Amino acid sequence: MTTGINFIILRKGIMSRIKNHEHVHIKEKHPRLDSGKHKVAKYIFLVWIVLFPLTWSSAQEVLDRIVAVVGNDIILESEFKFELNQYISQVGITFKNEEEQNRLQRDFLGQMINNKLLLLAAQKDTTIQVISKEVDAAVAEQIKKVKAQFSEDVFQAQLQAEGLTENELKKKYREQIRNQMMIDRMVSAK
Repeated sequence: MTTGINFIILRKGIMSRIKNHEHVHIKEKHPRLDSGKHKVAKYIFLVWIVLFPLTWSSAQEVLDRIVAVVGNDIILESEFKFELNQYISQVGITFKNEEEQNRLQRDFLGQMINNKLLLLAAQKDTTIQVISKEVDAAVAEQIKKVKAQFSEDVFQAQLQAEGLTENELKKKYREQIRNQMMIDRMVSAK
């Protein structure tokens, strides 16, 4: 009597097939495979195979979430929070209650979506030009304004708290300012 039992060896958590990357077939019944210990081991192995993906997927950490999709662009939760916190600190808003905070978050997200829509239209318009020197000057001015609000130590501590370097902040500002310039030029042209 022959059986077609396939063995797969687990090595360091990666399933690999033995013998030239093919299944090994056992042609005859082996007395050890029919023993009670091996039946229990096979059962535990099968349960582990079924449950392993579940435990692994629940251990994964969410790094970022999408809060809105505009055309082919997305707005990530981290991007939304960064820009919202930047706006709150620039304007100096304090909230009386959670309802005010939620309302500002909804309105701000709506504004971000509108800006993305305007940016998409501006990017399609080939007559709109933004010069890098203009963007660089505006970024330098924005960094100067932000630094003027804090001492150098407080500024660096705030950057560190947000997980940014000054160059990364400049890069974020550069993109924001460039996009805003494109939107402003499209709106003023119409």
